[in-house]
Amino acid sequence: MADTRNALRSITESIEHELKRLEIWDEEAPSAEALQSQEPFCFDTLGFAQWMQWIFLPRVQEVVENERDMPAKSDVHTYAEEVLKNTDYESEQLLFLIKTFDEIVASGGEPETVGN
Repeated sequence: MADTRNALRSITESIEHELKRLEIWDEEAPSAEALQSQEPFCFDTLGFAQWMQWIFLPRVQEVVENERDMPAKSDVHTYAEEVLKNTDYESEQLLFLIKTFDEIVASGGEPETVGN
């Protein structure tokens, strides 16, 4: 379980770094109302990168840091792929990192995909 937590910590740090590299990291948080959306991925109030930054990454970090139960599966990549296909920035590395995250969750530790 510690290996899984370390892998999740590492991949979320990589995702954060990639969001910053792509310059889609916000300095200011969205409104409290936007963050309270009940829709999946807060798609009605946040953009994908905002959801990653303000909802997804903090939740994963909380699970890792507080040793909470982790989900048995994750399918963020499918949503990310759909959303990012219509963007004008290079998203291949971000998609790779998100897919790796999903694989770590599914495998309980090690991603199935190697390198990129």
